Amino acid sequence: MLVLSPMDVQQRGLKIMKVQRPERKNQKYLQRQFRKHFGSSPLDLAEQWHDLCHWEQEKDNSELYKLCEWENGKLPKTAKMEQGFQGFLAAHYWLWTRPKNAVMFASRFGCCEKYVQGKYLWRWIGRIASLEKKKIVWDGSLDEKGMEIFAVTADGVDFPIWERKDANLPMDPKNMSHKFRGCGAKYVIVLSTHRSKCVHIAGPFRGGKGDIDILRDTGLMDKLERNNKVCIVDRGFKTKYVQEKKVLAYPDYIDSSELHNFKSRARCRQETFNRRLKHFESLSITFKNGFEKQGIAVRAVAVTVQYQMDNGSPLYDT
Repeated sequence: MLVLSPMDVQQRGLKIMKVQRPERKNQKYLQRQFRKHFGSSPLDLAEQWHDLCHWEQEKDNSELYKLCEWENGKLPKTAKMEQGFQGFLAAHYWLWTRPKNAVMFASRFGCCEKYVQGKYLWRWIGRIASLEKKKIVWDGSLDEKGMEIFAVTADGVDFPIWERKDANLPMDPKNMSHKFRGCGAKYVIVLSTHRSKCVHIAGPFRGGKGDIDILRDTGLMDKLERNNKVCIVDRGFKTKYVQEKKVLAYPDYIDSSELHNFKSRARCRQETFNRRLKHFESLSITFKNGFEKQGIAVRAVAVTVQYQMDNGSPLYDT
């Protein structure tokens, strides 16, 4: 197994990117160069690589589990070596930059073209996404009585995606997102209000599906009702049911100035997380690899952003 420190990750990444004379540069410059190419710090990727090598995945029948090609729920021994780490870096490079030309992508990494596209590339993106079960989990403290009432914030996020062809219609309005007037994949992302932690991702759903409908389908509404907790949301989650209104905190003109500022900062904090996801080129441009793979890419990016928040880039406090 290849055991790597953050410095080892940095040296290997900069060597692939052909950064000239790194021995003559200071560490801050080298870390910036690494982040510019891979979207994360060496520490983030070193921890992620360590977790992939040591974490045991529960076996299931999902398509993601089959895509990752685990061996008894673990990373195969051959994948833990130098070539596997190169594939791991290639996946991060793809998520961050979304290169259009596979030939140029392969030449940069000094490998065969087939290893930076298709199943070889998506195998590693899927493995990164599978860390969702380790990093993006509901915190049990959110359900405890006597803790904060405003436990979480939620927001709907849309990403552009190529529309599937329809035999009868030029376009399907149920796929259309009102945010960019085109086909989109919709997610509802839930954050802990008082911690820099993403606790739930629901999606992908068709772009025309309402935020409140997604919140009901995921079971989060029932969870909030059972534990007498409140979720801070925007007006996109409007509902006509009184019982649901009790667990959703909207912007309200009758709020005190302190409560108004608290809700406003919580919603802005949520938007900050959403914006961090869209810093990755694979999610900021129209996704062309299909609906299912888009869901895998979103989770891989969200997991990576969570590692960043855990390692020195937290969201600001509410």
